Amino acid sequence: MTWFKVDDGLPTSKAVLRIPRKQRCQAVGLWTLSGTWCAKELTDGFVPDYLLDEFGATKKTADLLVAAELWRAVNGGWQFVGWTKYNPTREQVLAEREKEADRKRRWREAKADKSRQRPGGTPPSVPPESDAESALPVPTRPDPSRPVPVGTYVPTDGSPPDVSPDRARDETDEPPRGRAVDVDGWKLVRDVIPADHPQAVRTALAMHAGAMLQQGIDATQVRAALDLWLTKPKLGPGVLPSLVSEVMRARAAPAPNGSHLSPREAEFVRVELMKDNPNPEVLRRAGIEPPRIPNLTALPGGA
Repeated sequence: MTWFKVDDGLPTSKAVLRIPRKQRCQAVGLWTLSGTWCAKELTDGFVPDYLLDEFGATKKTADLLVAAELWRAVNGGWQFVGWTKYNPTREQVLAEREKEADRKRRWREAKADKSRQRPGGTPPSVPPESDAESALPVPTRPDPSRPVPVGTYVPTDGSPPDVSPDRARDETDEPPRGRAVDVDGWKLVRDVIPADHPQAVRTALAMHAGAMLQQGIDATQVRAALDLWLTKPKLGPGVLPSLVSEVMRARAAPAPNGSHLSPREAEFVRVELMKDNPNPEVLRRAGIEPPRIPNLTALPGGA
């Protein structure tokens, strides 16, 4: 699509002010309509005479544009004055279109080459399948019994992924599309965070989890932080790195009372102690007295 360029100083230009006020709107209207037609048809500013009848104008109106030096009369119609000063020529437009078409063609060819590098023509943006799935034979054509994964991406605007209605699997089983998300981070979130949480929240958690896994943080610590996040309903997904730090500090702290606890049980108790409302049964089994909740009925003004 080409554009007919009109300067914002047109209404007060000398050429327009030369047109009598009573005919000015009609003349400038013809000039504008003709300009957009020339831009679309790539006539380099040539206005054929039959176009006046199409626009409901008369030769008298065209003569006003000639007198104002906006047009000049030529054989078979009129020519815009200074067309190439403000608008691209037909040759320039066609060259730009060819350049854009070549760019798209090379992009499609490169994309096709990359897709052929994966079994079954799977695009590289789709994460590798699990060991159990990869053991299955690769179909030579689309297999309706095995839906295509959505991809390992997340929307940058926080919206849920765009999944076609005919997808056989729920989008919560697949990594969202958009900005790249670490597959292992998404798997942790999928395993720990229930699917009824907003997709944007699960996506943000997956991004934080993936970033920490890539930094070398142990997956069990990230998983423990996700479990801890579920117990803190007022916190957003951005606090996940801080919760991982809490888990790491808890692991480094002395073991809770109770020498009968295994290292794994001791770690579980440490994480439980970080919760806003720790499970009293878990604490009692570890030999820790749960914190007491005041009896509100015994307080002044209580019911």
